[in-house]
Amino acid sequence: MRQNKFTDYAPRAGVIAIFLLIIFLSAACGTATPTTARPIATAPLVLATSAPPPPVIIPTLVLSPTTAITGTRATATVAVTTTRAAPNPTRTSTPKPATLSGRIAYDVVTAAGAQFHQVHTANVDGTNAHQILTGATFGTLSLDGARVAFFSVAGSGRNEGAYVADSNGGNPVKVYPVPGVSGAGVCCLALSPDSKFVVLADSPKPLQPGGPLFLVQVSDSTTIPLNISGSSTAFSADGKQIIFSGCVADTCGIQMLALSGGGARFITRDNGGSPRLSPKGDKIVFQDNVNGRVQVFVVNVDGSNKKQLTNGKGNDAQPVWSREGGTIFWRSDQGGIGWAIFAMNADGTNPRKIISDAFADPIFWGWESLSVGK
Repeated sequence: MRQNKFTDYAPRAGVIAIFLLIIFLSAACGTATPTTARPIATAPLVLATSAPPPPVIIPTLVLSPTTAITGTRATATVAVTTTRAAPNPTRTSTPKPATLSGRIAYDVVTAAGAQFHQVHTANVDGTNAHQILTGATFGTLSLDGARVAFFSVAGSGRNEGAYVADSNGGNPVKVYPVPGVSGAGVCCLALSPDSKFVVLADSPKPLQPGGPLFLVQVSDSTTIPLNISGSSTAFSADGKQIIFSGCVADTCGIQMLALSGGGARFITRDNGGSPRLSPKGDKIVFQDNVNGRVQVFVVNVDGSNKKQLTNGKGNDAQPVWSREGGTIFWRSDQGGIGWAIFAMNADGTNPRKIISDAFADPIFWGWESLSVGK
């Protein structure tokens, strides 16, 4: 009976043993799985710890370009504003000639006959150019614009000599020469700013401009010798000084003489001619020879800082200041093309033609002059 019982329980014990083995193996497997999982879990934690910095850095880098782009746009905006602002002063300064006032007087000589010697005037912008006198030369307009002085040539229907007339050429009155003075070689007339005096040069030899200088009172032709010789005379804007070109012994150049007394003093020592004082009296514009051509120069009233303003292929001569002092007018033969009147800024920039066909005297153009008045 017992053997039967043992035989009956043996299969059960085997089953139990197998069952216990399965449980043991299951437990062993369950322990291995967490052990392996911890390193795997640890690795992701390490990656998770190192991975976030890139996202933090990337937004920072992204923000920097954004700021940079914003700055670039702002800079571009400022640059555009600056670029647009820069032309404004240029546009403001370029039209300065349009704000000029007054008229310009100039000689026109087209042939040898008296009828071909004329004095013309025009607005300073070149408009309304027209003849005011025939049989006249060395025309000059007073700064106040009230009168014009000129030399009446032979054959004009007037006696030869220096005259003063209304600014339109009407009512001419002879003021020079007076008895005892030849008047044969009168040239280079200039009217005082108030039209009360004329300064001129009178050569003892016809057709040779330049000689002793005289101051003539318009009202009664009273003539005062200035005891110095020269040509290309002009008054200062205040009427207290005379500027001219001339020589003393072997020294030539531009000279200035105070009408209150004292001797003339040299401003330059060169072959300069046709000098004109600026309205402020601080600068002189004049013509001088450069390599066989006449060009326009400017110099300080003390003789310093001489500067060439034109460099044309021909002759640029007869310079004169505008009434405001910001513009210089001059006459050019345009390298043989023909005489015309030009304007430029006082520093030599922005040259422009304002009057065409302004024919200068083929012989005496170096002594003729332009003049400006109200």
